[in-house]
Amino acid sequence: YWRDDLKTLKRFFRSIRLPNAGTMMFLIYLTGGLIPMLLVTSFLFHEMQNELISQVKQSEHEELNLILNEINECLTTIEMVSFNLFFDKDLEAISSSIYTNYQEIYEDYSNFTLFKDNMNTYRNEIAMISIYMNNPTIRENSYFHYANEDMMKHCEWYQNAKKANGKADWNYHYVDLYQSNFLCLNREIKKEDGSVVGILDISLNPDKLDANIKDRKWDTKILLNYKTIASNHGSYNEIDCNLNDILKDKTSTYISKVVYH
Repeated sequence: YWRDDLKTLKRFFRSIRLPNAGTMMFLIYLTGGLIPMLLVTSFLFHEMQNELISQVKQSEHEELNLILNEINECLTTIEMVSFNLFFDKDLEAISSSIYTNYQEIYEDYSNFTLFKDNMNTYRNEIAMISIYMNNPTIRENSYFHYANEDMMKHCEWYQNAKKANGKADWNYHYVDLYQSNFLCLNREIKKEDGSVVGILDISLNPDKLDANIKDRKWDTKILLNYKTIASNHGSYNEIDCNLNDILKDKTSTYISKVVYH
C-alpha cells in the first residue's frame, strides 16, 4: 500500500501550479512596497495629528492661563479693598449710631467717602460697594442698606458671609441697583471688640469676566459652585449638572480653574 500512497503524493504535488512571473512581481511589490508604505503613511499621519492636537491644547492652556491670571489679579484687588475696610471708625460709627433725624445721617454719610474713593480708584474691577447693617435707623441708599430679619434668615449669600466669620466669601447673586446678577465678594466686617459692623458686598465689574472670553472660538465658561457666571455661548447662571462628565472627558475638553482663598 505504500506504493499507492507515494503515487497519490506525487499526483498532489503535480497539481500545484506556481503563479506566473507577472503575478510573482505583483505579490513582491504588494508585500515589499505598497503595504509598508501604507503603514508608514498611516503612522506619520497619526503622529502629525497628535502633534497638531498637542499644539492646540498647549495654545489653549497658555491662553486660559492668561485669563486666569487676570481674573486672579482682579479678585486679589477686591480682597484687598474689603480687608482695608476693617476697623474704619467712620463706618463703625454709622453702624452703631441711633439716628433720630436726617441731618445726622447726612453728616455721617458725607464724611464717609471710602466706598466712593475705592470705586473711583478701581473702576475697572469694581462695579459697586455697599454694606448691609442691622441698624433700622439708617437711611438706605446705594451704599448703605438695612439688613432686616427676613434677609438675615433667608438670604443665602448673607448667611454664607456670616458663616465665613470675617473671611472673604464669593457669591453670585442679584444686585438691586443694577437689577442683575453679579459675582460679589461678601465679608462680615467687625470692630476690634468682635462686634459686627455689617456684611460687605463688593460687586465685580462683569466686563472683567466677559471681555476675557467673549471672542474665544471655543466654548468657554466661568463657573462658581457649578453655576455658569460667564459664558461666550449660552445663558448665564445655568446649572452645569454634567460638569463631572466634562471633567472626566480629557480628550475633548480643557478644564482649568482659579484656586482662590
